[in-house]
Amino acid sequence: MKKTVNKFLLLGLLVLMVAFVTACGNNAGDGNVPDTPGTTDTATPTPEDPADPEDPADPADPEDTTDVNVEGLPVGMAPESLALPRLERPERFTLRLTNAFPSHLNPHAQMGSNVQITTYNYWMSSPFSFVQAVDDTETIFELMFVAATDTRDVTATYPDRARWGLEDPDSWGRIFEVDLRQDMVWDDGTPIDAHSYVRSAQLLLDPAMVNHGASGFFQGPHALVGAYEFFHEDAPWDDVGIYASGDYQLTFVLMAPLNMFDFRTTVTGRFLVHEEQYVAGFHELEGLTATDYNTTVENTRVFGPFKVVSAELDRQLVLTRNPMWFGWTDPAFDHLFMATDLVIDVVDEPTTRMMLFNQGQLDVIRLTADDFEVYRFSDHLVQWETTNLFRFSFNTDLDHLRLMEQTANDGFNRQVLTLNNFRRAFSFSLDRQAIVQQSTAGWIPSVVLMENYYYDFSNNPVSKFRGTQEALSAIAELYDVEYGTGTPHATLEDAYYSITGFSVSRARELFQAAYEEAVELGIYSSGQQVNIQIAAAGVELSPSMRRQNDLINEMLAVATEGTGFEGLVEVTYLGNFPARFTAISEGNVEAIWTAWGGSIMSPIEFFGVFTNTIQMGGAAGLHEGGGFDPSVVTLTIEYDWDGTGTATPRTETYEDWHVAITGGGEFDADELLRTRVFILSRLEAGILAEARTVPFGVQTISEMGSMKITWGAPEYHPIFDAMGPIAQITFNYTDDAWEEFVAGQGGTLNHQ
Repeated sequence: MKKTVNKFLLLGLLVLMVAFVTACGNNAGDGNVPDTPGTTDTATPTPEDPADPEDPADPADPEDTTDVNVEGLPVGMAPESLALPRLERPERFTLRLTNAFPSHLNPHAQMGSNVQITTYNYWMSSPFSFVQAVDDTETIFELMFVAATDTRDVTATYPDRARWGLEDPDSWGRIFEVDLRQDMVWDDGTPIDAHSYVRSAQLLLDPAMVNHGASGFFQGPHALVGAYEFFHEDAPWDDVGIYASGDYQLTFVLMAPLNMFDFRTTVTGRFLVHEEQYVAGFHELEGLTATDYNTTVENTRVFGPFKVVSAELDRQLVLTRNPMWFGWTDPAFDHLFMATDLVIDVVDEPTTRMMLFNQGQLDVIRLTADDFEVYRFSDHLVQWETTNLFRFSFNTDLDHLRLMEQTANDGFNRQVLTLNNFRRAFSFSLDRQAIVQQSTAGWIPSVVLMENYYYDFSNNPVSKFRGTQEALSAIAELYDVEYGTGTPHATLEDAYYSITGFSVSRARELFQAAYEEAVELGIYSSGQQVNIQIAAAGVELSPSMRRQNDLINEMLAVATEGTGFEGLVEVTYLGNFPARFTAISEGNVEAIWTAWGGSIMSPIEFFGVFTNTIQMGGAAGLHEGGGFDPSVVTLTIEYDWDGTGTATPRTETYEDWHVAITGGGEFDADELLRTRVFILSRLEAGILAEARTVPFGVQTISEMGSMKITWGAPEYHPIFDAMGPIAQITFNYTDDAWEEFVAGQGGTLNHQ
């Protein structure tokens, strides 16, 4: 019997779920962004490095040789083991993954590769709560308390609101209480209580350390009252909105009106550190205080289900069960963490990874573009879309481009990138469907900047921004696609989904217009070649990236035929370019291959990565190229602002529009949600019309799962905490039985 495999839609929530404790990348939660499509190279939650770790794979056919035994136990597991406490069962279940080697596992420091995020947050810490899948056709997720036992919004009843500037019960901020478990200890036996969390928060915010994760406390929707002042202005710690209101009760005072659902799913408590070990590692580094906490096996402390056993630099990380974790003796956690051991191998070569997977030595493998062609119809393949929207971002600063020409002295013209017509022509040249089909592992073509985002998930779990009338109509208008009676498209949805962004005729019109404009302006001489250098990867270009480069050049050759640029426009992808975001903002490269992702439930706030220099620490932090300052460039939006039924125009800067729909701005109220969505849709269309950044595809994760494991959840949903699906893995074989099974297959497994 051949099993039908569900194609999971697990829409990259990692950055959102850890943003409070790690302040990953930039404030808006950029993350999970690979340097090369469809690879498993090093990953970080910053725009410049690869993505997400091993994720759910479907179980093997229950009627073939991968099946469990007749008692319903994994093959090789003795029935009497179930009568023993979990930690006393003799069977071993090892989950083998591959990723980069972590430089540290300190939740306060910048986590430079995805394995740091996932290893610490999945296996070595315990969040206050997490969202898990349940075997229920009506409800496919639920919140489960872990380190906490309850959370409450006590804003309305708090007796001393004036202390925190919240005299009015309807004022902007919120006050939450978190009740903690009373049986938590570190792996060395040190007790954990509310005071432990408060001291950890103070260490995180210590201005002498400038911890990377500190910004999560004073910026964004989780900002604590007084945290900014403590970090930047030496204000008293007692004025910071986190304190122990009991030995096992924490109180958080937030500056923004976070609802309970968002508080429970984003304020995770993973900033907790072992104070004694943390302080013992203090040393001076470039005039700051640093710590070596969680950088070696000896100085790593954990309070989650697993602990580090060994670490061989750039080769392997091994974890095993932490016997001090409370979950092993609490029946509420019996369905979680069946694995007894975790092995993360560093395997750089994709062909070697695939060989190990087919030899039964890896349990989850990310497919490259080449692998995807081989295994795209495999019953063991799982796929899900992320929020990572990949784009080409151009430097449009004329002074930068002129200086680059002078410095390079290679005869190539760069100044034409200042012309909107040229950039739009480039966009219309791209056959996005062909690009993703021929150079990625199943990515989805896209002409927008945000896919798979939910604008009101806590109240409406199907509230996809992309499906709103506002978002659809803004893009249809941008591409001049009509719909309705007498048009080729009966509905707005039909019109939107007809848009591919690819039109050779339109590209040629725009290239010719750009040519004439450039000559007239004196920034281009007829016959000059335009070779756009695109900083594409921090590592050597993969075969799929080189293939993508060739495809785009073929498309540009066709799109420039019959124009003044015929045969003169090319792009060159640059590998081994690790600092490309700094390079484009400083005027050292013409374009970058990049993406933003994360913050799946906060598209309105997220869009500040394109429009809000305050949020991004200046225009250079936007990563969208020199020459665009959203605090200066204006956008006119027509809307029925006063509810009279008549739309009127209003002009603001991009930044002012974004401020107005976020963080206490003019339109940041529940009853004005549709207005906010409308403004967001026009901001997105406005940025696309500028064509300084040209999208081409949404990253789709394509992975294969070993016959050894089964994902416990019947379905997957974007809201699932990263801990949920990982924690619910079950095993079809013990380690010994798996080794025997693989040997019985001649040492090679067939996954096609």
